[in-house]
Amino acid sequence: MARGLIAVVVLAACLVVGAGCASGGSGRRTGVDAARADAGPGERDAGAVDASGLDAGSLDAGGGGFDAGAIDAGGGGLDAGGLDAGRPDAGSTCVGVTCTAPATCAVVGTMARCVCPMGYSDPTGDGSACADVNECTLGTDDCAPTGSTCTNTPGSFTCACAMGYAGDGRACMDVDECAMGTAGCSPLATCTNVPPGSFTCTCMAGYVGDGRTCTAGSGRALIYYDSGDTVADEAVMALGMTPTLTTDGTTFNTMFDAGSWDVVILDVPGSALPAGMTTRLATRIAAGRGVIFNWWDLDTDAATQAMLGVSTVSYDAWRNVYADPASPTNLFTVRETVPSPITGSDMAGDNGDALTLTGSGFIAARLDSAAGPGAIAVTHANRVLVNGFLPWDCRTADTDADGRLDMVELYMNEIVLVTR
Repeated sequence: MARGLIAVVVLAACLVVGAGCASGGSGRRTGVDAARADAGPGERDAGAVDASGLDAGSLDAGGGGFDAGAIDAGGGGLDAGGLDAGRPDAGSTCVGVTCTAPATCAVVGTMARCVCPMGYSDPTGDGSACADVNECTLGTDDCAPTGSTCTNTPGSFTCACAMGYAGDGRACMDVDECAMGTAGCSPLATCTNVPPGSFTCTCMAGYVGDGRTCTAGSGRALIYYDSGDTVADEAVMALGMTPTLTTDGTTFNTMFDAGSWDVVILDVPGSALPAGMTTRLATRIAAGRGVIFNWWDLDTDAATQAMLGVSTVSYDAWRNVYADPASPTNLFTVRETVPSPITGSDMAGDNGDALTLTGSGFIAARLDSAAGPGAIAVTHANRVLVNGFLPWDCRTADTDADGRLDMVELYMNEIVLVTR
């Protein structure tokens, strides 16, 4: 562009000075400063025409011609007083643009502007007042919906699994503290995993405390037995609890109504249940309180079977009792280690009933083998235990010779199970 303008200037000069332009072939330079014409390229006057040989003074600035100051001889372009061909449009570059943090300058289309970064809103539309977006409050985070904690940070957020969970915050899984041994429960307590994300420690029967610390307590057990002897009271005392025994139905009903019992044990190997007993047991079961039930004639009472959650088939000879390996709770190791099978003798005309569940629960032991008919049923969320054999028939066996009768040890485990 500069060279085109110079050509125009030269043509105008020729019109002013006349034949001076045409006489260049004779060596005579009309209107041209000879001293300037002989100057080297590095010695040109910035106010004159570059390389044309025209002195700026030869142009009639006052006659409507070109002002020599308007021609940039140094770079061949136009100076800032006219068109600046060497500099782009100022709006298309971030040079000299200052933004308020955290906004930064960016060229959007052909214009430079301040832009808020990701994680910020732009309420003014010009990046001058960027506002942090709280993804946690808005629910736009990608933290796990369960077991994760979202924490807002400037322009972002973090996800972390809550206590009781493991993962990266975007995926969190429940931790079974009981299985891992990290719960911190007392050795005298039962640890129960409570998903999602928690667990409980409960002192065993006969002990009191918060589950992390358990000391011998004063749990109370009401025991009804109809004849001879029972070993249930030995199990109760071995657990540090206080047994109250009776063989009279009326006394049992009175004591049941008057006291608050941690467990109620019915050990009835040879007679009918006293009047009013099953009604009271039904109330206790509905309240989720512990009951251990042994009755030789359960097969004759459909209403009591329904209350307990079992059906029965009677048998009339002793059958060994085996731990069920498929049971969700190993009743033979809940607290005491009980030998399997439990052995006994045929001491009654009716030795009990094979049990089948009619509702929720599990079979904890079986007759004849580990895969035989049900011998012990646990129902009503582990609060009711039904023995399908008669403890009376095995009350003298100590198969493992540890000085404690096998049935006492099994009773201890049963009490712990229904009271924890």
